[in-house]
Amino acid sequence: MKIEIFSPERTQSLWEHTVKYNLTDSGVHPLSLRELLTPAEMDELLALELGYSQTNGSLELRQAIAGLYPGSSPDNILVTNGTAEANPLINNLQFLNEWLASYLELFPLPPPQAEGMAFIKYHFSMNSTEFITRLSETKSVFLAPGDCFSLDGFFRHGLGADPAFLQPGLQLFGEWLKENILT
Repeated sequence: MKIEIFSPERTQSLWEHTVKYNLTDSGVHPLSLRELLTPAEMDELLALELGYSQTNGSLELRQAIAGLYPGSSPDNILVTNGTAEANPLINNLQFLNEWLASYLELFPLPPPQAEGMAFIKYHFSMNSTEFITRLSETKSVFLAPGDCFSLDGFFRHGLGADPAFLQPGLQLFGEWLKENILT
């Protein structure tokens, strides 16, 4: 099957961002946030923490978007984004290493020394996806299962979390270990 190039779109894509005056746009000229938001809304936006969101968009966001399209449901909506983070890595790394030291029988390898994430080997017989699923369902704590990276028997722990989330998250993880593994 030969697909013809849609010449108007192709031509516009070559030039629309390289010229000073694009007179081909059929849409509305973009507005600034200052033009769209009230001062109170701007303050609310400026106070918003930036971080990773749910991959396909939160349920609340997908419900709100679906509400704009009659006959649609959140399951029909896919939200995409890109995010970046600034990480308090050193404090989190220290806290994680101290936490791991209290579970040497389960995590005997040397603790991570640097980086924004750590792959941690565990010593109990449970598939990493099953382990993480159980932890997530019962304690609402999520770590990346190692078998997603062809490393079953490991989990990936990111070090970029806000310390206010990291510490209680590890506490709940510890509770789960005591209830399910160390019994």
